[in-house]
Amino acid sequence: MNVMQQTREKNAGPLRYEMDDSRSKQRWEDVDSTIKYCALHGGSPRLASSMKQQETRAVSNEYITGKVKAIIGAQTDWVTSTHPVEASEVRRFHHATMDDARRYWDEDWAATSRYGGLVAPPGFPVHAFRRPPASPDPLDDMNKPDYDGLSRSFSGLPAVDVELPRDLNGGYEYELYRYARVGEKVLRQARYKDIVQRDGKSGPMVFVIIEETYVNEKGEKLLKVTNTQIMR
Repeated sequence: MNVMQQTREKNAGPLRYEMDDSRSKQRWEDVDSTIKYCALHGGSPRLASSMKQQETRAVSNEYITGKVKAIIGAQTDWVTSTHPVEASEVRRFHHATMDDARRYWDEDWAATSRYGGLVAPPGFPVHAFRRPPASPDPLDDMNKPDYDGLSRSFSGLPAVDVELPRDLNGGYEYELYRYARVGEKVLRQARYKDIVQRDGKSGPMVFVIIEETYVNEKGEKLLKVTNTQIMR
């Protein structure tokens, strides 16, 4: 346990605190640095600290290079799901989402409804795509020394060449238009909506905004999904 020693030198003025933990000493040095900055530039310590942070952000690396800017707006061709929407998959999906609406499983009821037959839950088209039979197994690269499981290529789009080591899923936004019907095939097209850099407390971050559009074989829009990937 770290021990804080309180000492007063004779006629030495205010108390001086000494800590035997190197990290704590670093904190005191940071405080001292901020006070000196404040004395040099004027203003309160809080304002001085804020100014120091802004200066640090101003010199952070610029990761949105010309190569990265060139792929903003890039989009894929339309990709067709490997097989039509199947009743068995719809059953598993609505069980998983705990949504037992009759439109997903009751064929007699669905036939007389405004849907005209069984439909899939709204978010199902996103999960309608499977790895094609002849495609390579993505786990084949596990034995490579540099394999870390991360991919900087999203939804078949060009890879985002950014030298930041970590990747975080920033979430999804769904715009729903209509249900996919059992028996329909689903088509998907993806594009890079935007790629921007922001500086946070832990350093620079690059936000990759991916927009995916899902339609049926007639071109009727099913849903649009916006996904944010954060590189940091």
